[in-house]
Amino acid sequence: MEIKGIIFDMDGLMFDTERIALMVWNQVWESEGIDPNCPKLGDMHGITVQEAAMRYEKAFHGKVNYYELRKKKQALMEEYIHTYGLPVKKGLYELLEYLKERKYRIAIATSTMEKEAVPYLEMAQVTAYFDGRVFGDMVERGKPDAEIFCKAAEQLGLKPEECMVLEDSWNGLRGALAGGFHAVMIPDQQKPDPQLSKKLTAICDSLLDVPHLLEK
Repeated sequence: MEIKGIIFDMDGLMFDTERIALMVWNQVWESEGIDPNCPKLGDMHGITVQEAAMRYEKAFHGKVNYYELRKKKQALMEEYIHTYGLPVKKGLYELLEYLKERKYRIAIATSTMEKEAVPYLEMAQVTAYFDGRVFGDMVERGKPDAEIFCKAAEQLGLKPEECMVLEDSWNGLRGALAGGFHAVMIPDQQKPDPQLSKKLTAICDSLLDVPHLLEK
């Protein structure tokens, strides 16, 4: 079926913010004496704030308040971006222009909460490109559940099989596949998983490769 819509993840896909987030999280964890590699936390990429809070509650038996830690992390991250600017991923503007010119429907599906994501979109001056926007606080089940992508497709007026999802995380890709979307990985902090890779439509080096993929 013809691809009519493109659904973007945000952190690590549009903006190089996963790298910054990891850096400032390490600062917070170190200050609190927390092991960042605690196996009970599992893969935190792409999950909602609520899911992360539940994992912390279970892993640390209520002794660690995730929301307080996250406030410290957000403050450090905002300070960094205010100082150095928002790093935009290579090819983002070129891809958005390409898609708009060819009348593709475009949506964003990010686990980041709306109040935190919107300033990034405005800072990068890309808000007007998106026909649909779904944020982490607009869904009950975060990635790897397909809910966030299904809501984005619904906003675009398209079926999952008519949409391509661009993701950098395993959880996001699993969610896209679970919903019946065409899933494309553009690696950032996580590298391609051999088993998951077999199920993907493609793995691209950057956003600049997506137009070539669509033209195939």
